[in-house]
Amino acid sequence: MYVPVLKKIHTSINTLVERALPVSGAIYVKPGVELRPFDKVGDCLFSHQMMPLPDKFKPKKKIVPGGRENFRRDSVVGHLARERIIAPFDGDLVFDGEVYVFKEIEKKHSLLSGVWGTVSEVIPSMSVLIKTQVADIAFALATPVVASGEMVIFPNPTEILEEYYIESFLKNPLGKVVYIGNYVKEDVVEKAHKLGIGAAICGSTTKKAFDYALKNKFGLGVISGYGKMQVPSSVYNYLSKISYRQVFFEGERSILRVPIPLEEFMQNNDKGCVLIKEVLPADKVQVFQKNYFGNIGTVDRVGENSIFVRFKTEDKSVIEILSPNFFILQD
Repeated sequence: MYVPVLKKIHTSINTLVERALPVSGAIYVKPGVELRPFDKVGDCLFSHQMMPLPDKFKPKKKIVPGGRENFRRDSVVGHLARERIIAPFDGDLVFDGEVYVFKEIEKKHSLLSGVWGTVSEVIPSMSVLIKTQVADIAFALATPVVASGEMVIFPNPTEILEEYYIESFLKNPLGKVVYIGNYVKEDVVEKAHKLGIGAAICGSTTKKAFDYALKNKFGLGVISGYGKMQVPSSVYNYLSKISYRQVFFEGERSILRVPIPLEEFMQNNDKGCVLIKEVLPADKVQVFQKNYFGNIGTVDRVGENSIFVRFKTEDKSVIEILSPNFFILQD
């Protein structure tokens, strides 16, 4: 019996990765320079946070077009009707002649290479193109958002996370790419978005949670799909191994791009993935049959139009799964 094969992690070499400053600044490297992840390639002055204010906002002090006024955190910057607007951080109230925006005080922003590779091209004052090798983790679905940041993995991913757990575990969530759990609902996705996480990854989710991320243009990558579906252990183990590494969330391509050193690429060189193969005993499969939807197990034996699968349950029973309600998982 021949069935589809799914491979979640693909490696490639000579891949171009762009590292860009958020605003114009200085670039310190030239084409041909070899880089490691923590090498500094540029810097700039940048406001990491900003708060647009409504049309009816009235500033505490009048500001001329193009001007700005400095305020300390927790001070009153103005009013909206009878409501006082409080500064959420130290910053400047900026007026362009039409709208007011409260911006965090500009701080030095250092751009690290984030990858092992060689500088291919430089756009002065803006960005660097680096040739590197990567591992791409495929999502079943993802919102069309591009983000990059430090990878963070929550412990105990099998537990359904409460909203407060995200906030208590992540001391500095801004811009991080976070694996928030094996199965998450809308409240957890909403909390991750409001905390300023750059992008979130989960094993599976609900359509309502995914629609929230889509509507709010929040990066959400789903590894397995809708409903309570198991995550292949090879994927979660790999994510745990690369925790705190710089990663690139490319939602339009439905991948998480992970830079890897050349040595790792040579050890795990992707020989490709067959699209279809004969199912055999000991193959790992993911099942889409009622009562076992999304579960991962091992083929015990193969019948004419079905397979018998052993799941990791207490009774270790073998369950018949009819074709075509499964596919083979390739590490």
